[in-house]
Amino acid sequence: MGWECIIQQLILNAESYRHLVRLTGDVRGNVYTEGATTSAVTRTGFYPIEIVPCHDFMRAKLSGLLSIVRPHVTTSISILALLAITFLANQSALSAFWRFDDGWLLDYASRFSPSDYFLNPAITRGYSLNNLTPFNPFIYDMNLWLFGVSPRGFYVQHLLVMAGCAITTFLLLRIWLAPRFALAGSVLFLVGAPSLIVSQQLMVGHYLAGLMFSILSVHTYVRSIERESWRLALTALLFYILATACKEIYVPLPLTLLFIHKGTPGRRIMHAAPMVGWILCYTLWRYLVLGSLIGGYDTISQGNTWPEKLSQLVGIPQLLFGSAPVNIAVIVVVGALVSYTLYKRRLNLPLTMVIAAAVLLPMVPLLEFPGITRPNRYLFLPWWLISVICAVAVASLPSSKHPYRMGISLFLIVGVAIHAHQVRSSAQPGLHAFDTKYRLFASQAPDTVYFSSNKDAYHQETVLNGIRNALNRVHGAKLQRVGILTKRENLTRLNNRKFSIVQYDQSCNCIREVENPLPENGKSKYSEQPGVLEVALSPPYPPLFEYAAGEIEHISVDGSNLNIKGWTELSNEDLEQQFLIVTPGRPEQTHRINSCRGIASIYAWVIAVRQRQNCPDRGSAC
Repeated sequence: MGWECIIQQLILNAESYRHLVRLTGDVRGNVYTEGATTSAVTRTGFYPIEIVPCHDFMRAKLSGLLSIVRPHVTTSISILALLAITFLANQSALSAFWRFDDGWLLDYASRFSPSDYFLNPAITRGYSLNNLTPFNPFIYDMNLWLFGVSPRGFYVQHLLVMAGCAITTFLLLRIWLAPRFALAGSVLFLVGAPSLIVSQQLMVGHYLAGLMFSILSVHTYVRSIERESWRLALTALLFYILATACKEIYVPLPLTLLFIHKGTPGRRIMHAAPMVGWILCYTLWRYLVLGSLIGGYDTISQGNTWPEKLSQLVGIPQLLFGSAPVNIAVIVVVGALVSYTLYKRRLNLPLTMVIAAAVLLPMVPLLEFPGITRPNRYLFLPWWLISVICAVAVASLPSSKHPYRMGISLFLIVGVAIHAHQVRSSAQPGLHAFDTKYRLFASQAPDTVYFSSNKDAYHQETVLNGIRNALNRVHGAKLQRVGILTKRENLTRLNNRKFSIVQYDQSCNCIREVENPLPENGKSKYSEQPGVLEVALSPPYPPLFEYAAGEIEHISVDGSNLNIKGWTELSNEDLEQQFLIVTPGRPEQTHRINSCRGIASIYAWVIAVRQRQNCPDRGSAC
């Protein structure tokens, strides 16, 4: 009764010749070369072969094989788990419709080619006057090409990127931590309130993509140092370029790489040098496109006071973790973990301080306007940093035969998830309102006028009707524009017309007919019929778009005055008139001169804008 084994890479002679040899063994477990005895092997000049029982040999080989396969199996299972958690925690997004600024973004993406957002300054600036974020319209453009004007495909792509953020976080943490702690930190990031909120908002997809590219850049950078590979260093540069095209908050990334405990300081500097070079190119790109080096929201005269700013800053932990007793316990545990890790010097303090500064400093202007009052996209990157620090802190605790460290991780995950679920539940009515309004504007809705108490008619016009423009361009839907009114007195203009006047009813989350279109006094305030014109000017570029049919005939500059002359056609559906002019600074005054050209449907106008001297505000609209 015999059996056979295959042994690879067995040294047989003095020349270290590697050969595949078939050995046979007897029932006593002794191993011989095929057709020879032990003495015969020695007489032939081969090195002596250690005779071992074959079952011990196979056990050793199997153990070695498992040591190679086990990390790959663990990684695969962890990746699948993070992917499943992402979609299970955010499954409601798969049934969502268009929300927030999606209509305008779809309209904008349907107008241009993907390269225009990066290479055409006017189009880059047209998306955002203060921020260099061309990758966001690029995401919408690519999704339009893949899925058309269908929200489900957009949300699937959005959640895949969110899962990509968690997976890349796991792969990055696994370089320094055991897989179970790396997985716990990634799950903590996924179930946090900022992550659950941004998962429901397509318009912030560039925040997600930027984080994923940044993590990939760091991971590839570390591997490039370990393997001394310039190819990987250039790959890290590519990921970094993509991250900066998503959002400015990822620009400081190279400064943090110099403090990572990998390789020598000289090698870290050399491998980070291409990224530093890109910072210079990015700065020039931003200045040529936007005319400024620093972005952000426009400053306003009625910003938050210093006590209000301080209150917001102190309230950030409550936004992230909640204020219930269990949430307070989570905050205490996190604080204790970080304090213990710092005390034991098990945290890379210089790296942590540099990353914290890079993440938190861009938040300072947000305290002025619009304020940090919700765990939304403004806290998305800080929450990722907190999740990573928690993973490192838990892994740094003393090991024990009892799995208390995983118990702490589970407590943090459950406590954070409970608060995040409550936050998203409170935001759900607003999300449903967007779904309902967009479904109206994405439907046929012929001869429909939408009445809203929201006085920002321009925002509603470009956002809500933007979905109709996108449907017309992408699918050839030929939908008429839905009229928008914000003044109830103007509803009387429609009494003799066959229009369906509707409004959103929050009590039923539905669109219903306006019961009484007359104002409270039953009389109309205006005798003339106003028209609608919306023009966006981005000096020094020409007008980006004109809503109504018409022409801007002449733009002249006289000292501090900007004179714009043109005409537009009046539509019977346009009952409110609005001019939007975007200037580098807030105008001192605006004067409009109207005149008719003898044709009822033609409306001629001249707009004179006087620029305020030494005005710090940028991108102001009037």
